[in-house]
Amino acid sequence: MNNTVTCQFAVIRFLPYPETQEFVNVGVALGCPEIGFFDFRLEMQRRDRVNRFFSELDPEVYVQGRKMFHAELDRMKHVLSDKHARGNNWLLEPDQQAFSASFRAFVRPHESVFRFGGLGVSLAMNPGQELDALFDHFVRRQFAAHRDYQEKVMTDRLRMLFRERNVRGMESMEFEDGLYRVAIPFVRTTEHCMVGVKPLHFGKSDTTRILDYGDHWYARIRRLQGMPRHPERLVLVMHMPSEGRLAEAAQQARDAIQQLHGVVLVEETDRGRIVELTAAG
Repeated sequence: MNNTVTCQFAVIRFLPYPETQEFVNVGVALGCPEIGFFDFRLEMQRRDRVNRFFSELDPEVYVQGRKMFHAELDRMKHVLSDKHARGNNWLLEPDQQAFSASFRAFVRPHESVFRFGGLGVSLAMNPGQELDALFDHFVRRQFAAHRDYQEKVMTDRLRMLFRERNVRGMESMEFEDGLYRVAIPFVRTTEHCMVGVKPLHFGKSDTTRILDYGDHWYARIRRLQGMPRHPERLVLVMHMPSEGRLAEAAQQARDAIQQLHGVVLVEETDRGRIVELTAAG
């Protein structure tokens, strides 16, 4: 395909609790009216992100709902793309306006646990490759593999949590001894003690990276605690892998860090405990 075509796309969201408006991106649908192309990508392998985000939800709600939504996407793909199934409908003749209208109607947000986000537009020479790229970006989040990105996301969530729970006096601070510096994103000082909060994301792609990351922060905390001024209590908010060898490596790293004096480890999902440890002076 040599010519660039205009494509419309919509991100598929899993939103089990409409009242909170919290969702996870799980797929992308893309249509190109100029050439009558429609296809989709739906995450059918991994569901760990959904399980972590909605830990209290029965997993079968997601699994069965995804199966039904996949069937609906497949049905729409045949309606829009299968030339042999067009019969007497409008697709007998190329009609970009009608294709676009049908695509827009299909991806219009509905009251369902699986629904589409807002409509987007992109230019592509190869719609299939464009769909894969959009899926990687919005669902697989390849940009999130960049160094420190996940910790930044965790930091933003903690900032929102402290704002929601009215935890005052938080500031970002750097500690140093003249040779070495350690930055802690949240520090709260009271008349009794100084409390620091630092997110650690152990969701790496292999066990070696997890253990290297753990060793790195073990050594940094040791240095921090040897400085003239440092938090007496350091709350480490942990994101841990949930399965297999990755979880085993992360637990090993966690166990080592937990031996350090003044360090308290808490899961990122335990929001109440995070606030309690931070607000207590």
